[in-house]
Amino acid sequence: MNEKSIYEHYLQVIQDIIDEIRDQNTEEAINLIQLGMVDYPDNAELYLLTALCSYHQNDVGRAIQLCESAHKFAPDCQEVVDSLAVLHTVNGNLHEGVYFAKLATTLEPHADIPDLLPYEFSNFFAALKNAKPSRHYLNGLYRFNFQKFDEAASEFKKELRRNPDNLMALKKLAHSFVHLRQPT
Repeated sequence: MNEKSIYEHYLQVIQDIIDEIRDQNTEEAINLIQLGMVDYPDNAELYLLTALCSYHQNDVGRAIQLCESAHKFAPDCQEVVDSLAVLHTVNGNLHEGVYFAKLATTLEPHADIPDLLPYEFSNFFAALKNAKPSRHYLNGLYRFNFQKFDEAASEFKKELRRNPDNLMALKKLAHSFVHLRQPT
């Protein structure tokens, strides 16, 4: 295969993943992403699409981490920067959201994949209207108080991915592990 046909194959892989995400078939999209990562491990678009899947699975912290990884591979990719702006904003981190929104205005969209992002990931102002603090910590407390320690631990982990400086979530995660008799 020459370089052009390799790139065309890559674009087809990306389009197949986008189609699965658009059809709300997250599991199949993740399977296609895993297969794509074998052939194209350092491509930002795959990390960005994985972030979309994480977001659809209600894991905003993981989605932000994946977008940050994509940003390292492609710092000039407008779609990645738009995603970071939206994710930080809906997560309640307005300072970071505004920073990435400003940065996105200086970048060009992906020339070969015009529909890389769904609308909710590319509209900063809609995200700004819907901005609210994360519920993971409160959900974790609720589950902890009802002695559902495995569910509480899961919520506290999600909170710590989105806000690693939340010491109360870290303490409650440790307490959940004690109740589950798991090492931290």
